[in-house]
Amino acid sequence: MYDCFYTKRGNEIARERQKTAVAFYNDMLKEISDSYDRGIEMLEIAFGEV
Repeated sequence: MYDCFYTKRGNEIARERQKTAVAFYNDMLKEISDSYDRGIEMLEIAFGEV
């Protein structure tokens, strides 16, 4: 994805931002996964094992 831009400068900008973009994605994924897992636990407590 980071080398599919039309210009050399576009590719350079993408490479510069790749580490930040990947870190952001991983942080968001962890936050969402933690919330999901906690929600499943709460539902199991409230309704019993499914």
